[in-house]
Formats: sequence, structure tokens, C-alpha cells
Amino acid sequence: MDETVAEFIKRTILKIPMTEMMTILKAWDFLPENQLQTVNFRQRKESLVQDLVLLCESKRASLRDAALLDIICFFSVFSSLRCLLPSSGGNRLWSLRTQAPGPDFS
Repeated sequence: MDETVAEFIKRTILKIPMTEMMTILKAWDFLPENQLQTVNFRQRKESLVQDLVLLCESKRASLRDAALLDIICFFSVFSSLRCLLPSSGGNRLWSLRTQAPGPDFS
């Protein structure tokens, strides 16, 4: 596995909330469950990421594998955000609310 793939995997894993880490890694299905059970998920995230990248290196993860993890991560985070958004009419996902500037007290 080259440095680019390792860095891509590292950055992707760093984006994953700790509460969803195991779920996303299992959905990725690149690392076997018995390997995931050897990882200490209670350590600092930076150390956890390093351990996971080493496991990916030992399995010779490809750019395709890293991209799949990124896609799973994106859709997992996106669907979490979508659940938090208030429903509004139409197909609009986001709405922008602006506030008139307040008085200038200078």
C-alpha cells in the first residue's frame, strides 16, 4: 500500500465519529471481524487510526478499498445529518436563515 492510500484511509477514518466507528468499519467489510476485535477502540483517536492504517497496510489496501470506505463514511454521515434536519416542503435539504445586522455600538 503506498503513502497516498494510507493517507486517504487515515483522513477518512478521522472523519468518522467514534460512536459510528465500528458500524462503518463493519459495513466496509475490508478488515475481518477478528482483526477488528484486536483493536483497542478506547484509545485516543490518533492512535486508533494508526492501528487501523497498519492493519490496512498488512492487507495491502488499494485505492479502490480506500474510496469505498470514504463513500460509506460519507453516506453514513450524510444520512445522520439528514435525520437531524427539519422537514420542509419540496425537495430542499438546506435552508439559509439570515439575520439583519444589529445596531452598531461603536
